[in-house]
Amino acid sequence: MTKPKPIPVFKLYGEQAAWLTPDLLHCEAIADRSRLHDWVIKPHRHRGLYQLLYLNAGNAVVQQETRQYQLEAGSLVIVPEMSIHGFAFGPEASGYVLTLAHPLVHKLAQSLPELHAFFSEFVRHRVSVSQRRSDIERLFEIINQEYQRDGLGRQVLLESLLSSLFVWLLRQVRPNDTHDAPAAQDHFGHFTDLIEAHFKDPGGVAGYARDLGITANHLNAVCRQAVDKSALTLIHERQILEAKRRLVYSALTISQIADELGFSDPAYFSRFFKRLTGTTPKDFRTQAGTA
Repeated sequence: MTKPKPIPVFKLYGEQAAWLTPDLLHCEAIADRSRLHDWVIKPHRHRGLYQLLYLNAGNAVVQQETRQYQLEAGSLVIVPEMSIHGFAFGPEASGYVLTLAHPLVHKLAQSLPELHAFFSEFVRHRVSVSQRRSDIERLFEIINQEYQRDGLGRQVLLESLLSSLFVWLLRQVRPNDTHDAPAAQDHFGHFTDLIEAHFKDPGGVAGYARDLGITANHLNAVCRQAVDKSALTLIHERQILEAKRRLVYSALTISQIADELGFSDPAYFSRFFKRLTGTTPKDFRTQAGTA
């Protein structure tokens, strides 16, 4: 089997060094970076960074992990930390890309705890035509303008604008969310952090709940409220996601992948993978074209 090329971990696509900014935010027009790469951003991922892309004109294709989706004008894409993603933009594509470092998201989530769930999953959303010009496009324009300036209170204003943008987006993307349970949202954010830190040796729901200082039933209720999934489902989804990444983007054997993800028995890992995905690890790798 030919060894696939590893997926790089960038600060920003095409740059090995971190960007120099005091506000833990990077804002740019889609064309600024895409033009340099012939309008194709190859699959990559970001450590400690979240991205939000808004396409206000033209079309594009987004790759997320092993799937591809068509984007049209008005499309909004939320890319969680370490999610493998890439873009192919059409010639008329325009819009903005916001990149936020984890400390900034954490800071904004202190007053808007729903952000923990908002940034925990890959999301595609289509903004209605009536709302584009009057709401979201104007907000992105103002954020981009302020980002390019060096005026008094720049960081304070940028964080205020981001909070306004996220409130608007939460109302559109997650209309059933309320602000009645900030403690639950905070627990969910910490739980997803724990999953990310320990997905190679996840343990059980009770252990995570104990670390959070709540009961297992309470943790399940928190997860149901945030993303309508059980805590165990989220733990398993993270393991499956990592398994898929290694099957597609590494030359490790299935036994090696099982061992790295905490499965002492490769046969049990294969059964676990098939139960959650409907296919075996071997067939998944073959279908992905890496075998």
